[in-house]
Amino acid sequence: MKKLFQFFLCLFFLVPSFAQAAYRDVFLHQGFMVDKDDNPLQDTKNMTFRLYEVPTGGEALWQQSQEISFKDGVYTAELGETEAFPENFFQYGNLYLGIQMEGDSEMSPRLILSSVPWAQWAKVAQSLSEDASLSHIAIKDFGEVIDKNGNWVGPAIAGSKGDKGDTGPQGATGAIGPVGLQGPKGDSGATGAQGLQGLQGLKGDKGDKGATGAQGSMGIAGPQGPVGATGAQGPAGANGLNAMTLIVKAADQSSSLTNYLDISDLSFPVAANTNYRFRAILYHTTLATTVGIRFAVNGPASPVGLRASILEPTSIFTVSPGTVTSYDTDFVATTSGPGSTAEMAIIEGIFRNGSNAGTFTLRFDSEIALSSVTVLKDSFLEYVTF
Repeated sequence: MKKLFQFFLCLFFLVPSFAQAAYRDVFLHQGFMVDKDDNPLQDTKNMTFRLYEVPTGGEALWQQSQEISFKDGVYTAELGETEAFPENFFQYGNLYLGIQMEGDSEMSPRLILSSVPWAQWAKVAQSLSEDASLSHIAIKDFGEVIDKNGNWVGPAIAGSKGDKGDTGPQGATGAIGPVGLQGPKGDSGATGAQGLQGLQGLKGDKGDKGATGAQGSMGIAGPQGPVGATGAQGPAGANGLNAMTLIVKAADQSSSLTNYLDISDLSFPVAANTNYRFRAILYHTTLATTVGIRFAVNGPASPVGLRASILEPTSIFTVSPGTVTSYDTDFVATTSGPGSTAEMAIIEGIFRNGSNAGTFTLRFDSEIALSSVTVLKDSFLEYVTF
């Protein structure tokens, strides 16, 4: 976004065309422009200038586009140089100049151009012959603009900003200012050296009896006494809980299949006719939030019983529960997943094995073929017999 801060000059003047013994009308327009960070523009920009009869809206009466050079934000354009103004152009009185920079929209507000004095001047100039000799130039109802010595005495015209001048000499030293306010208290100084010891004073009166002192420390323990007789045996204590066995997944594992695949590391051997309690935390991601990951369990043939439940996030904001009682059955038939943000599924259950020893394992697959789902490193499985 560009900002047009000030128009320095907008002057109507006549440029002679000697080949046709006529004149063409040209506006000399200067301005100063900065970018959105208030830095003056540099280099060359394409600009479009339009003249309107009204300050807003309306159809442009004239339009010209040209390449304009900027130096420290200042630019100059000759309006009418490449696109001539229509005949009797100044019959409209006040005109409004609109400016557009490259692909930006036209700047607002438009600049008002009062054409009356310049149009009168142009009419006088066109009525003169090429070899007319004038003592001075004045415009009716406006006043003199060029004196008899050829000097411009009309309205002041601001030129481009010149280079910065040299630094002037240093001025004289000013008078001493008033005394300032008292500053804050300074830090304490270092402790001085200790003085000489004074003379011993006279002996004082006998003081009152002091308070009883604190009790002394316990004395050394005496020798150990003889061993007493053995007491009767107490009742048997309750059986303690079996310790949980922990298995941690060592590496990420991905699959794009829609049929179940064993989750490596997360399995344990099961003995015949033995009951197990298990719990697993499965960290996972999916190719996209529109791809679901499905979990299941598997084990030896002919189990006595299986009941397991899951809490699985099926989106960033939704957690879905599910329960299975047989092998290779989806806990949750999900059609969405967490995407690239890792989520965790929690599986807990009871497995009662039958007469066949073997391996109990966790499994997973993708809900959409060729769409990758991943079980992440540090997922873990715990189990214990009961």
